[in-house]
Amino acid sequence: MPLIPARKGVAFTVKAGQEVKITNTYGKQVLDFFAFHQNDAREYLSMVHTRTVNRKLVLNKGDKLYNARREPVLTLTEDTTPGTHDMIFAACDAERYRQMGYEGHHENCSDNLH
Repeated sequence: MPLIPARKGVAFTVKAGQEVKITNTYGKQVLDFFAFHQNDAREYLSMVHTRTVNRKLVLNKGDKLYNARREPVLTLTEDTTPGTHDMIFAACDAERYRQMGYEGHHENCSDNLH
């Protein structure tokens, strides 16, 4: 797995059965995670559908993450965070920073996706 610097994004392929380990090396910083089917970007990881199918707001070990077709995409196999994972707020974007009073460009996860 690649090491991704803060406020940056990278794409890589994950095959069925392969594990992805996410470690937040910057402490309490939020990290946004996106997943798309390699051959069809319309098939994407959806937190709205994940919450709906699991019928809860917070994931636990063993829970699955779903795409917009309500198909399982990933399984949470380990979670060592002392807190909970936000699955409600959208990824940060330039407009969010403008509304918070930040002037000029601010790196953000939404821009990393494009």
